[in-house]
Amino acid sequence: MPPEVQRVTPTPPPTISPLGQTLTPAADFGPETEETRRPDPMLPFAPTLSASSSLAPPEIPLAPAAPARITIQKMPGRKRSLIPYLWIPVGIAVIIGIVSAPELIRRKIIERAASDGVVLTTDNIELSYSNMTVQLKKVHVSSAEIPGVTMNAEVVDLGMSGLDVDTITARNIDLVIDGRWGTVEDAFDKWANAHPDAQNRARKVRFEGVHLTWNGAFGAGTKMDGSGVLGELTKVGARPLGADASFTLPALTFDTPIGALGPWRFELNREASRTTATVRLDAGSTAGTVVTATIDPDGRTVIDCKALRAPLITLGVPLVMLGQKPEDATKADIALHLDLASQTTSGTVHLGLSDGRLGGVGPTEMAVDTHFNGPRGSAPIPLQDGTFVFGGQPGPLAGAITIGPDGARIEANAKVRGCPADAVWSTVIDTREPAKSGGGITTKTPCTLPKVK
Repeated sequence: MPPEVQRVTPTPPPTISPLGQTLTPAADFGPETEETRRPDPMLPFAPTLSASSSLAPPEIPLAPAAPARITIQKMPGRKRSLIPYLWIPVGIAVIIGIVSAPELIRRKIIERAASDGVVLTTDNIELSYSNMTVQLKKVHVSSAEIPGVTMNAEVVDLGMSGLDVDTITARNIDLVIDGRWGTVEDAFDKWANAHPDAQNRARKVRFEGVHLTWNGAFGAGTKMDGSGVLGELTKVGARPLGADASFTLPALTFDTPIGALGPWRFELNREASRTTATVRLDAGSTAGTVVTATIDPDGRTVIDCKALRAPLITLGVPLVMLGQKPEDATKADIALHLDLASQTTSGTVHLGLSDGRLGGVGPTEMAVDTHFNGPRGSAPIPLQDGTFVFGGQPGPLAGAITIGPDGARIEANAKVRGCPADAVWSTVIDTREPAKSGGGITTKTPCTLPKVK
């Protein structure tokens, strides 16, 4: 074996420190072995030392450090940035815009309403930038072009698309109308023709919690009243706003000079100018008597009603209209069909009453059956093949029906078989002038009929 050659490690040259001192090179501690690399297990992250190393650091004298000098040299052609300073007026403009935006939007809404012939006022306006909604509070709406109609809403939410209104939701509304049905309807039609763009201002209009008060809807002394009304107008395709709509009046009552009608539940749905209306005469029952009406775009109206021995008191019909006392437990059988075409008016009527008292006579049964057909207009149409049955005694029925744009009037009279010759039954039902409605038996002598079971 060749002799072992001892490895000599050269000593590195001395190093000059940044402070001008000469540093002695580190001593050579011999070859590194596994023992010298193994750290103390009790000292994690302890430095690796050889067995012969000294723990005493070398003594190095320190001279005081000179103060640092920082020199900023301006680059040729470099200008100071104005971006930080531009944020100041931009921030002020944003703040001014946020503060003034409600007033600007309020002014635009009022101006837009004025261009549609509508006066709109509001006490407060709030903006929601997250969902682009404008909320108006304490809103009052009226129009000189539609006299007698005012609306006060507690809250109106406007869904915006830019500066244009896309959806309208009005809540907690008091709607007051003064005037006859036909007069108000004509005013609305005239306003719509004068402002055709008004129906395209929004895509959807919704009403929630409406209280309706309509004074004089069917003449002096009449009033419609309804609470909790819900409604929605929707713009579909090229059809104008209002061509598609739905309304629900949970409890609608009619006050008349001869008694109160209702409460009735009224539902209306309109699609592509075809309207379907449903009136539940027993508002508290889903299986009660229902009157349905369908109105086609050409104006044709078909009305149907059927009832089988329904108590009149549950139908919301004032018994005084039939000459009865309010406490009478009279039941009704009804089969009504009315067809109002563009040129003709036709219909069939069956009305039967059981346990009824007419003019103090009874209780007994009575029935009216007739039909009619004639030209549509303001002229009365005679009742045809009319029969009147009272106490099991049949007799002829005469009369006429007049149907106009704002209501109907029915007149009917008949001799009462089994009673004195001067005993006559007559009735008038006038939806246009309810004060002129009434009915019963007029007789100068007592009339006693057998009770029909």
